[in-house]
Amino acid sequence: MIKRRLSLSYFVLHRYGGERELLGTRDVLAEEDEVQPNGKIFKKLDLGDYRWLTYDAVDSAAECLGRGLRALKLNRGEKACLFADTRAEFFITAQAAFKQVGAHPTTPKPPNND
Repeated sequence: MIKRRLSLSYFVLHRYGGERELLGTRDVLAEEDEVQPNGKIFKKLDLGDYRWLTYDAVDSAAECLGRGLRALKLNRGEKACLFADTRAEFFITAQAAFKQVGAHPTTPKPPNND
């Protein structure tokens, strides 16, 4: 299974890679509470323009981070838990863990349900 996933990762990188856009993020410029008729409060966000990371940039970041995981003595077959917001950094860290140590972290931070 690991070899197939890793092969798929390399296949996608070589097929679609290079300078093509992969991950887009936007900065939160402002946040406003919007009260609904039922009394619930929704957060309304004013977001900036997308900033894109290319396939090559994501692969390079995942490779460097993965080497750091190995340097911290996280070895193949050991368990790792990644607890983070659903962001580009989560995806890159998950790729790093998978590529270097075979871990497959799938624990995004749950939404805030205040």
